[in-house]
Amino acid sequence: MHGRVAAAAPALAVSVLTELPPPASFSSTVKVNGENLPDGILIIAMINGETYAANYIQTNLGNSVFNLDVPGPDVSHTGRLATGQG
Repeated sequence: MHGRVAAAAPALAVSVLTELPPPASFSSTVKVNGENLPDGILIIAMINGETYAANYIQTNLGNSVFNLDVPGPDVSHTGRLATGQG
């Protein structure tokens, strides 16, 4: 009597690690026609019409400047950035 033996290879768990883009920070002076802008003007970083960061112009050392911190990806929502908003 001949029998058959079925052998199954153990399943391999493979995880792929990819590097996500880090958060980005932007800062610069802002002038229109060579003139500083007043404090309090809102600067907005938008991607495809969605706001990801915002901050106000301030005067620093005689120049109008802004700083924006754009968050990195939120891995819990594919394709979206972490905005810290519900």
